[in-house]
Amino acid sequence: MNRLSRISEQKLSSNQKKIVLLCFFGSLTILIAIFSGPHGPFVIDEGTYHLMARSFAESGNLAVWNGYEEFPSAELVLPLTRVYEGQLVPQYPYLSAVLNYPFYRLAGFEGLIRDSPDGSSQSPTIVAQGSSDRESGPGLSR
Repeated sequence: MNRLSRISEQKLSSNQKKIVLLCFFGSLTILIAIFSGPHGPFVIDEGTYHLMARSFAESGNLAVWNGYEEFPSAELVLPLTRVYEGQLVPQYPYLSAVLNYPFYRLAGFEGLIRDSPDGSSQSPTIVAQGSSDRESGPGLSR
């Protein structure tokens, strides 16, 4: 008890106060994002990020799989992908699929949402909750 009273009486330096405030507000931001996370698609590119992460996690391939390789059709070419040597490749850098790999393997689709505390579209995250589980059709079924 004596030690606790000595610790509570110590003064924090300016840098220590900044670190405490940074930790507090960082934790607060993450908690708010977890419990009030976005639900629904905000921009079109996050579906492509999801397909990139899923393809890389399931096959180790950096090309997006949605059935185009088996049945080449213009309807299967997504807006933000290009056809290259019979495969769909995203227009985005592949690093996002590699960085999202552990999150997708550990928590599936939800792992991509938790990747970014604010769920913003500036980071390689997905905010269209549940699209891979609820939708069916070419390229979306597991």
